[in-house]
Amino acid sequence: MKFIFILPSLEVYGAEFVFELSNRLKKHEVFIVSLDEIKRPVDWYPLQNIPIHYPQAVKEFETADIIVAAYCSTAYLLNDLDVKAEKLYLVHEQESKFYTKEMWKKKWTDLNEKRLDIEYNIHKNYIENSLDLPLKYLAVSKGLVDFLKNQHNKKAQYFPIGVNKQLFYPDTGVLKTDKIRIMVNGSGLPWKGAKEVNLALDGIRDIELWTLSDSRPCMKADKHWRNPFADSLRKLLSSCDILINVPYHSGNALLETKAMACGCAVLTTETNGTRDFCTKENSYLVRPKDVKGIHEGIKYLLDKRNREKLVKGGLNTIKTLDWDKSAELLLKRS
Repeated sequence: MKFIFILPSLEVYGAEFVFELSNRLKKHEVFIVSLDEIKRPVDWYPLQNIPIHYPQAVKEFETADIIVAAYCSTAYLLNDLDVKAEKLYLVHEQESKFYTKEMWKKKWTDLNEKRLDIEYNIHKNYIENSLDLPLKYLAVSKGLVDFLKNQHNKKAQYFPIGVNKQLFYPDTGVLKTDKIRIMVNGSGLPWKGAKEVNLALDGIRDIELWTLSDSRPCMKADKHWRNPFADSLRKLLSSCDILINVPYHSGNALLETKAMACGCAVLTTETNGTRDFCTKENSYLVRPKDVKGIHEGIKYLLDKRNREKLVKGGLNTIKTLDWDKSAELLLKRS
């Protein structure tokens, strides 16, 4: 069997889906094609000697059995290929929700309002139309399965995420102080929810606050960690008592399940992605944008007994999540 995975770049969020599946299919012929012309090493996540090709890899496509696209831009490329391979589109987010008109205003400051509307709608339609292509669809959460059915009349196969338990587990990390240590997804993207966390922390005392993001932090913290490699992320999460990740929307629960695997109590929002994996037994769940709910959740988790209850539930949940099972789903299609 020959598998090809297509990514827009090797550093894009969610690439670990492809890396984890590639590692587990390595007994077969596996290739990753990156649309990024710049050749970058994959040093942030353990990829086990899987060949990486670039857009010129036309001959590889012609002899593939299964080709998997993982983002809207790669879905269009896959749709245009004239090959015999089975074409699969792995949907792990509602990509159109990543972009708001306010974000485009910051990016294109020289455009007037009318031109901005045109560019925004073109981009949004480009993303949403990728979900109407004549491909076979996989979705990493049941919420995304329902979304594809209800909004795009697409029947998608449920393809749940896993957790690499050799990489994420309770580890000895950074030495603790006597304060409760909280890790917050501190991304500046408005839909990530850091603004609401900042407001919810009002009145919370005697904690040590860490932030994690792929850019500069958008809130004050005792420490900030930018794009830590996978093994570093394990040590950081193992060093914390609480993870707060409260996006307005999410198609997966990658960060939450990693935190559970590292023995960290989770506070997160109810989204398409978290509903499959985050329950009252393993997480404190709040509605998106609910500042009061986040504040109450933090106070709840400051109690050690409450944290221990969720940590125990999280570790039990992680036992059921396995990337090998996901890889097996692809093999069964062959």
